[in-house]
Amino acid sequence: MEKWANRKKIRESHMTEDDAADDEGAQEDMNELIETENGVLARMSDLLHYTRMSDLLHYTFIVFGADFVPLFEDLIPVFSPLLSSRQYGERQWGLYMFNDLIEFGGAPKTLQHSNVFLLAMVNALSDEYPEVRKAAAYGFGILAIKGGPDFAQTLAQALPHLVNLIGHPSARSTEESIAATEKAISAVAKILKFNSSAVDINANIRVFLNWLPIWKDTDEAPYVYGYFADLVESNNPLVLGNLAGIVYIIVEAFNKQAFDDKSDKENVRGRLVTILRSLQGNNMLEGLVNEAKLDQTQQAVLHHLLQ
Repeated sequence: MEKWANRKKIRESHMTEDDAADDEGAQEDMNELIETENGVLARMSDLLHYTRMSDLLHYTFIVFGADFVPLFEDLIPVFSPLLSSRQYGERQWGLYMFNDLIEFGGAPKTLQHSNVFLLAMVNALSDEYPEVRKAAAYGFGILAIKGGPDFAQTLAQALPHLVNLIGHPSARSTEESIAATEKAISAVAKILKFNSSAVDINANIRVFLNWLPIWKDTDEAPYVYGYFADLVESNNPLVLGNLAGIVYIIVEAFNKQAFDDKSDKENVRGRLVTILRSLQGNNMLEGLVNEAKLDQTQQAVLHHLLQ
């Protein structure tokens, strides 16, 4: 130990002013690095906290439904600042918390507190982060199903923002962006199916068809293809004007494995196969397959579906 102390004194006696400055600079850099790491760890801790809280709220709403709303209302002053947080994770989880109010709290309570979250939901559709866009798009889809006529105008006003999200050049640039985009496509389908009194349905059907097929989000596929099947089965002229497109969309949905047993409770897959079989029964399918330009893999999928 004594030898080490002597060496330290010798080294310090030979240090130049530049050496001392370098040591001080390195120490400052180290301090900044430690401070940054501590800040990151603190933000991660906060995010984990809100993630767990959001999960807890979700399951509590599932169990108690609208009976949980009075307790949720007491927490709104805590949750609402998250909607405008500088941290995108907090914005995301704040939206999910209010999505639960929309889904389980009932339309009257949703309307009562809509001034807290609706503007933030609209703004979030153009958020820099796809995780936030996804949460907002999901919220508008739920609002279409649960909100009723009081939200018809709100959904009509949100529709252009959803369309812009879906049509953005980077809409399918990353996995996260794809997830947000397909949530938005499903939200449009839900608006057109469940709450369309304030929108031009025909104009939006044309746009909707151009977005298909989707296949990544198996939870939303039944809603999207369920509405698509509604249009075909009702002989909507906007859909029947492109029969080859119908064949392509259906076959590619199966080819990309857009469905799973858990989410397809309404057997949308069966409805789509029935559509293909009706075209086969009218001796139209072979020509439509050629017109749709199905490749060998897609043709094999079609053959399997019709067995």
